[in-house]
Formats: sequence, C-alpha cells, structure tokens
Amino acid sequence: MVTYSGRFLSGHDDPINDPINEPINEPINEPINEPINEPINEPINEPINEPINPDAREKEIINMIRENSNLTRKDMAERMGCSVSTIKRALQSMVEKGKIKRIGSNKKGEWIILKGK
Repeated sequence: MVTYSGRFLSGHDDPINDPINEPINEPINEPINEPINEPINEPINEPINEPINPDAREKEIINMIRENSNLTRKDMAERMGCSVSTIKRALQSMVEKGKIKRIGSNKKGEWIILKGK
C-alpha cells in the first residue's frame, strides 16, 4: 500500500505529476492569472528586479522595432526578459516623447519610428 504524507497535495512540487500537468495547465492558467497578479506584483517587483537605464531600454525597443515593426508587447517583453507592463510603460513614454507611434490596430498594426529619433 502506498501512503502519502500530504506534501504533494499542499502545493509543493510533485516530481511525478508536475512534468505531466504543467504543459497542460500553464496555457490555461496563465491568461487567467496574469491579469490578476500583474497589477499587484509589478509595483513591488519592478523597482527591485529591473533597475535599468530607461534610455537603454528605449534603444533596445527601437532596435527591435527596426527589425520587426509588427512585434507585440508580449514579444518585446519576452525578448528583453521583462514584464509586459514594463514594455507597455516604456512604449507609452516613447509615444509621449514623440519617438514612436502605432499605426493600425493592436492586433494587426505596426510601430513606426519617427524621423530623427
């Protein structure tokens, strides 16, 4: 007879089931959990985890837009290793400064680098 200590049932790592369940559950849970967790976690985590020069971030975003003007915020965040919220703030700042603008819809649009930037 197999007995369990309850360790796996209380939210701890399960070396047997996690490799099977995570690829199934992650695509389902991520879109549900991220909008809830991100507004709570970002203000706490970003000042700690992302002390980067905003100008360096903007330069990296400009370079990514030059390579592919159709990149989504999610694509940019994955390439830069930061959160979607960080990219959203950086893009908004760049739009307000007149460095870039968005043409078209969020889904099918593209980023345009304004001249002289």
